[in-house]
Amino acid sequence: MKKIFKDLILTMVIVMLSNQLVFCCGISRSIPKPSGAIDVTQSPYNVPNDRTGNASTGIQQALNDYGGSTPIWIPAGQYRLADRISITKNNTKLYMHRNAKIYRAHTSFGMIHAYNKNNVLIKGGHFDRNDQNAKRIIYFNGGSGNTIDDVYVGSYKGWCFAVYGDDSGVYNSTIRGSSGTIGDDGIHFIGGNGFTVDNCDVLSCDDGVGLFPDAREGDVNIQNVTIQNSKLVSTDCAAFGVGIHPKMSHKGGIVANVYFKNIIGSTSSSTPDTPGIKALNYSSQGGIVENIQILNCSINGHAGNDLGLKIRGGNGGYLNGVIVTDTDLTSFNVRALDIRSAAGSPRHQNIEIRDCTFRNNAYIEKPSGWTWLGNTVSGPITWKSTGDSPRGR
Repeated sequence: MKKIFKDLILTMVIVMLSNQLVFCCGISRSIPKPSGAIDVTQSPYNVPNDRTGNASTGIQQALNDYGGSTPIWIPAGQYRLADRISITKNNTKLYMHRNAKIYRAHTSFGMIHAYNKNNVLIKGGHFDRNDQNAKRIIYFNGGSGNTIDDVYVGSYKGWCFAVYGDDSGVYNSTIRGSSGTIGDDGIHFIGGNGFTVDNCDVLSCDDGVGLFPDAREGDVNIQNVTIQNSKLVSTDCAAFGVGIHPKMSHKGGIVANVYFKNIIGSTSSSTPDTPGIKALNYSSQGGIVENIQILNCSINGHAGNDLGLKIRGGNGGYLNGVIVTDTDLTSFNVRALDIRSAAGSPRHQNIEIRDCTFRNNAYIEKPSGWTWLGNTVSGPITWKSTGDSPRGR
């Protein structure tokens, strides 16, 4: 009888936790040295680990010599980089002790930069821009199969992790704080086919996770992306955002098949019209944003003119296929839900919002072919009929 009662209590606790979307995310406690790895502090590299000398030269040489064939190991210590570290070979595996603290770097292109490299792993380490404004702590610019895993970042400027390429991801990592400059996305996916963020804890100034093509030449596509099991906090923008940004309205391209699952997030921006979640299409060149799915997320807004979920189009751009399910969005001052298009732009299409809770009022221009089922809104809903353009708040 006691065993049955004990099992019943355990089952109840598990159910309660799952309903409240409780989970742990971020870095692990330790990173073991891989068998046979090259220790950069040993001869012939002798990298100083007391922050007094230049660690860049020895680490770079070890990567040049053994990258792609043998794991590289950076043990505990403090490493001062006089310049960025470049990954020069495919299949490079760089491991760092949890207390390997990396400081300073070149002011652009990141502390660690890989250009058109494949199957690169960067695991462990503690990065801090500290001495200088290091933009992009880790930057994968092209290639495929690249991974950031179990990395801790204490502070940064610019996109912390920036990825452009296919079948890549960020896992089990923690990002803490930024310089307070707009543009400081915690994780930014610039473009490619296949990207995953899983079990990450992000505190950023701009988007916690941003999925927006950048200004590089030609149209850039973002497809088949999963962001899941993570905590995303922004002090001045969205917990996460996806689409074609107003600053890139001259771009076309495709943003499609993006899944946000099991996200706890918040925004504390006082900037007007700032959302917890944003899905945008401001392309004037026929850019497509479609099949965006948000499942089992909880997002809170805590300041000024915040929104919960913002779905917006402009310059002729619109969204086709946004599904929001089992999601709780709180906005204390403006609207928990805001769906609209700019005057002259097509209506959004195929928007499904099911079994969600919006803790404040809503402003909705009814999209074409949309589903509204089993939702609750604390406060009035302003319905806009077809063809109306929004005026005021």
